[in-house]
Amino acid sequence: MSTYQGLKGLKIKYLSANTSDDRAKEGEVFYNSTSGKVASHIAVAAVSSGTPMNTGRNAMGTTTSTGASAFAAGGNPNDTEHYNGNGWSEGTAINTDRRYLAGCGTLTAGLIFGGNKAPLPTLAGDTEEYDGSSWTESGDLNTARQFMSRAGTQTAALAAGGTAGPGQVNNSEEYNGTSWTEGDNLNTTRSYFSGCGTQTAGLCVAGATPGGNSALVEEYDGTSWSEQGNVNTARQIVAAAGPQTAAVSAGGKISSTVLSTAIEEYDGSAHSTNPATLTTGRNAAGGSGDSSNMVIFGGGSQPGQTTHTEEFNTSIFTRTAGAWSSGGALPSGAQELFGSGIQTAALCGGGEGVTANPPNAAEDNVFEYDGSSWTAGGSIPVRSNKCSGCGTQTATIIGGKGTDPYSGASGATRSYDGSSWTAEPSLGTARYNTGLAGTTTAAVAAYGRFPPAPFTASVKTEEWDGSSWTAVNDANNSGLIAEVCGGSQTAAIYAAINPGAKTELYDGTNWTNITPTVGAVSSTGSGTQTDFIMTKGSGAFRYNGTVWATSPDISTARGNAANSNVAATALISGGDDTSTATEEFTDEVLSSTAKTIDFD
Repeated sequence: MSTYQGLKGLKIKYLSANTSDDRAKEGEVFYNSTSGKVASHIAVAAVSSGTPMNTGRNAMGTTTSTGASAFAAGGNPNDTEHYNGNGWSEGTAINTDRRYLAGCGTLTAGLIFGGNKAPLPTLAGDTEEYDGSSWTESGDLNTARQFMSRAGTQTAALAAGGTAGPGQVNNSEEYNGTSWTEGDNLNTTRSYFSGCGTQTAGLCVAGATPGGNSALVEEYDGTSWSEQGNVNTARQIVAAAGPQTAAVSAGGKISSTVLSTAIEEYDGSAHSTNPATLTTGRNAAGGSGDSSNMVIFGGGSQPGQTTHTEEFNTSIFTRTAGAWSSGGALPSGAQELFGSGIQTAALCGGGEGVTANPPNAAEDNVFEYDGSSWTAGGSIPVRSNKCSGCGTQTATIIGGKGTDPYSGASGATRSYDGSSWTAEPSLGTARYNTGLAGTTTAAVAAYGRFPPAPFTASVKTEEWDGSSWTAVNDANNSGLIAEVCGGSQTAAIYAAINPGAKTELYDGTNWTNITPTVGAVSSTGSGTQTDFIMTKGSGAFRYNGTVWATSPDISTARGNAANSNVAATALISGGDDTSTATEEFTDEVLSSTAKTIDFD
């Protein structure tokens, strides 16, 4: 009888727990010494929802790099978006606004070409290169076209077929980093199709011929095209990714009313239909990645264009996207309330509620959250609204209280020890909607506003040392209101909410503007300077210390809500229209699909 080592060339690993990181390999066998079980990793194909794009678009220029990173450019808007595996962030606009274009390369060495530009329906031969921050024009295609197949890199790209002039074409062109030269013709003239691979090992999939939808597949070896195994379902404008010998195609248009959800895998000779399917049928979507990890994004849906992002994964790990879920309801609704703590030990209170007299006047309620339900804490001695807090459930400081009615302003601050409140020295600048970040012994307060109308915005910044407030350098953006903040006294992030979208970082001494920025009226935020999540309305955005990216939407659109201090396990509660709703955020999870068998 053959041994496992003889068959696979690998030794059985002895572990105290199942493997759980991306170093594990499919087919690897290990013995769990704690459970007394033998386990093996198997590949399971699955499609999971990703964070939506900022802008719906179809027939765009897209990357052919890994599924963990991607870019989308053009496709009606002329902007660019980057995908980092978790969400989408804004990039630099392309020079020539267009749609129905093609693209290849990577996030930092990308290429787009062709399409349809103004005045419509002018065909484009324009080619642009991307370095991750800016677009540079390069040599035009010899034949201006749209709806073409693409493959390759920034310096060795391939364009084939498409629509040019009155009809479809079958010629292909090769790009050398500077200019395009003619290559071999396709065996079948077609357009509305996609491709992947490299310039010398390219693949074009399905599409439309003059006679209708096509299931044809052709391979390019750098010299000529040859026909290979067809896709199982004839369709147009699929999303394709991967190398020539291990490609994946997803979605596409079957008819004017039917959009495909099918996923097909190519092994270099034949296509097979994977049991996993897209949750959203679409055509002209972007595709990036390889046969084990592909991201499908944007595209045309019914009706209109979609921002939906999905990930196809066949590894031994399954990625579950981050999501918001309902938590315990507040005993009474409120808005403009403070929040602090973490998801399983949170604190909120004050604000404008429905129990005060008159309605929507300042509240003195305080509530503590244990991860499932809210209970009453020690009431604030003075009704307080439009204030901010920082710290923990048992050690919080609040400041920037608005008076009742809120036509006035106050610099009052108070600290909480888990049961009672203590009056602390006032801020040097009276204001409300102030943003506090840090702890009860080391906090920073910045921004806010004060009357009279139109309620002047303050850029004054003050630091708290546990006993007093000290004025430090002003923030940069005069005229803005920034109560959405997080972090520490020496590493804080502030997102302005009105009347513009600005974000500033504080390092304990100086303020720095960052771009691109996000912001809106009625927002809330949780986290640190390098991992911060902000909601505005029903949308959510996340900052990773470098850029803002889209994050899964919350279920209940609102602003002016309480928040917690950790982005990965964020908590929002209350908000506009004196809501009682609480939502909890769970960050994306990478889990193993190891199958356990009995030892014997």
